[in-house]
Amino acid sequence: MFFTLLIASGFRVQQDFVAIAQYQRTFWTDIAQLCPDMTQGSIILIDFNQDPAGLEKVQSFNSRFPRLLSLIYKFPLRWINDEDPNQSIQPKAYRLDDDWQEYIALEDDFLQINREVALDQRELPGEVRSDRVMFLRSHEGRLSRQFEPLVVGDRTFPLKQNQTQLKEPPFRPNLLFDLLMFP
Repeated sequence: MFFTLLIASGFRVQQDFVAIAQYQRTFWTDIAQLCPDMTQGSIILIDFNQDPAGLEKVQSFNSRFPRLLSLIYKFPLRWINDEDPNQSIQPKAYRLDDDWQEYIALEDDFLQINREVALDQRELPGEVRSDRVMFLRSHEGRLSRQFEPLVVGDRTFPLKQNQTQLKEPPFRPNLLFDLLMFP
């Protein structure tokens, strides 16, 4: 009986691992397809408010989440500053905290990406022009991109518009591309 339970729990753990790996590949592939216009200084914000299960499935990336795109794609070297990652201008992705709307709005067309807004506590950009931001929402395990202005309270902030015909980012694959992207 004990060995049967042990084997059954092993299969369950393996199934969970496969499901999480599948979700993460779908997640990063969605980002690439929704944000083919990412470029230097682009900020990708991801709202999981309607999809907490999706957020749980990307927790394994906590320590490096903002910089994962630079491990999926080879960005130009001039965009990357390994000595001071806060000075790097490669595209970065941030997961939003549940109450992000209370803290994100600044004057004019600027958004504040800080510890109150993002779950990711490293390499926070601080103030950013809203037209550099790509805003994604997670719903039932899939992402969608919002192009209409972001409404926070009684204020609206224009978001980055895709002015390209690209279907995917124009960068060469990097170390994690084959692990985190569907072909």
